[in-house]
Amino acid sequence: MSLSLTTTKFQLSLPFALQSVSPSLAACHAARARLLHPDHASSSPSRCSKCGRYLFDGAANTRTTRTKRARPRSRTEGRSRFIQMNCHSCGHSERLLVPLSTGNASSYRQVRGRVPSASALHISPSDPPIASHSSKQATPKPGDPSAVSSQTASLSTSVSASPQPSSAPSAPQSKKSRPKKKSELREMLARNREKQERDKTGSSSNSAGLAAFLSGL
Repeated sequence: MSLSLTTTKFQLSLPFALQSVSPSLAACHAARARLLHPDHASSSPSRCSKCGRYLFDGAANTRTTRTKRARPRSRTEGRSRFIQMNCHSCGHSERLLVPLSTGNASSYRQVRGRVPSASALHISPSDPPIASHSSKQATPKPGDPSAVSSQTASLSTSVSASPQPSSAPSAPQSKKSRPKKKSELREMLARNREKQERDKTGSSSNSAGLAAFLSGL
């Protein structure tokens, strides 16, 4: 490594080493390194080209701008992106061109979209319903075994789908059960009456025996 290359690297890295210690001294060394090495690209974007002040610590206003030509010839010719930096220390304004990476966009032909007219619009007819397809199917022959199996399957499905008879005769059964309930009620009433009569006769006999016992005393 030659002495001149080592000296150049030292002069370019010295402002970054002094930035945390003394920003003013770092700006002085950055301006000096820019004058000595104007073609070096590493010192241009982060520091002011006039006073050497570091621009990315809040000492500058940085924004991205675009310029557009009136009639661009190609897709990328009319678009140019710049980074505009305004130094708050000296008021110097600088614009840096940012290259646009278009990739393989230039290999494709640009197609301009046009709105079709009302006459050019063609509305395709809607698809026919599914029922029309089933109606076009061929009717099976009488001797065809597949037709017989399909008919039996349809009959089985229709039988299974038919509703079951409801329990309608439940009403007359309820009517028949009414006289049975009435007879049971009558029997219960008769039993209660017999029981009451027995209780009355028992109580009268007890009272008569008690009276005879008392009269004998």
